[in-house]
Amino acid sequence: STLYIEPEQIVQQGDSLLTLLDSERDEVLRILWELTRKVRDERVTLRRLQGVLAKVDLTAAKAAYAAAFGLISPEIGDGEILDLRDARHPYLMWLSRDTTRDFRDLDLGPILGKVVPLDLRLGDPAGILVVTGPNTGGKTVALKTVGLNVLLALSGVPVAASKASIPVYNDLFVDIGDEQSLEQNLSTFSGHLKQLVEILRGATGRSLILLDELGSGTDPLEGAALGTAILDYFRAKGWKAIITTHLGSMKKYGFLHDDVENAAMEFDNRSLKPTYRLLMGVPGNSNALAIARRLGVSEEVLSIAEEEIARIEEPTREIISRMEKSRREVEKERRRAELVREAVQVDKAEYAEKLEEIDIRRRSLEREADIEIDRVMRHAREVLKPIVDKLKNVPQTHKPMVNELANEVELLLIGTPLGKKREEFARSLRKDDEVCVPKLRGRGKVRKINKSERVLTVVLDGIPTEVGFDDVSWVEGGED
Repeated sequence: STLYIEPEQIVQQGDSLLTLLDSERDEVLRILWELTRKVRDERVTLRRLQGVLAKVDLTAAKAAYAAAFGLISPEIGDGEILDLRDARHPYLMWLSRDTTRDFRDLDLGPILGKVVPLDLRLGDPAGILVVTGPNTGGKTVALKTVGLNVLLALSGVPVAASKASIPVYNDLFVDIGDEQSLEQNLSTFSGHLKQLVEILRGATGRSLILLDELGSGTDPLEGAALGTAILDYFRAKGWKAIITTHLGSMKKYGFLHDDVENAAMEFDNRSLKPTYRLLMGVPGNSNALAIARRLGVSEEVLSIAEEEIARIEEPTREIISRMEKSRREVEKERRRAELVREAVQVDKAEYAEKLEEIDIRRRSLEREADIEIDRVMRHAREVLKPIVDKLKNVPQTHKPMVNELANEVELLLIGTPLGKKREEFARSLRKDDEVCVPKLRGRGKVRKINKSERVLTVVLDGIPTEVGFDDVSWVEGGED
């Protein structure tokens, strides 16, 4: 045990110390309570400021995110057309970044090279898009790309695309993934049906519906029948939807209705790998056997499967394969034409810029020429006027000829482009109009106009001064 002994000499000092410590604690509590009361009195202002700062922080975060990943502000309107160009999955772009660098200082090129873009148009004329293609081919990613970019746009966040036009949807209904649940006693099929029931109850004409693997998880015949009935219902209601499927009858559905369009996830049959590109206007094969072969399934098993498919659906598959090949060729030509069009636009802009430069230079040269001609003619007037004045002293019989010569000289001198402009300006003047008198380096107001003598009386610095029509100019620039 420990025994503490306090010498009698320091007892009083120890009591004083404890008293001071108690006083310090009380003062600290008093200050804290005082500060708390002051903060509490300003709680409304502080909460408002907190909300404003949160909005500023969100806006700055969106701007930094958009600048780092090259995002754009989409066109958002009340129309019904969803149009995405070079759209990419935002989260895949985030995952593809160089994690060793700050995201605000990324090299965007490698990211754009890793994440394959898609072009998609919905609502003109087709309000329903049926996407088919192989497993692991990118169908689900395509759905998520559309859904995420729509949500970003309607949340005021820039989207991952080169161009985007997005309607104002009231709702976005999504059924993606396996809804199987042991806790809720749900199979894959019943899990999808549960989501579908909610969609059928809540969707409207201003909704966008995204369904992954419609009709899957049950007997293919019944699944296809149910999927077809659902699409019929969507069409009757005028709802906008994008669905993915493997069912052959669903692929044929798009050919039978003008307001339904097929699309396919491209598959490279030479490398037996998906390209992850979305091809509009053509259905795709599931390529299950090609994928199975790539993954190492026995050739004996695959041969039997191929014979069975050839017996049942070879004509349809052949048509789809040919269409997919044609579509690839058309898409290649379209992209080539797009590159040519972009190059032409660049050339057109450069040509227009050069024409503008030439036009500016031409106007500048013309003005310089006009000024030079006017200067020479003014100088000629100054030289000829004394000569003409002397000729006025000739005998009376020669005076008509001299007057005619004086008039011809004067007309010649005022016939330059600037002279004509100055003449028109001087004759259009009214009393109290402001004019510039370059030779006197001043501006003044017109007091009197004598058009027959081509003379003005202008008040300069309070002094009435007579000047000729040729000596005045407009205020907005004078003789420059």
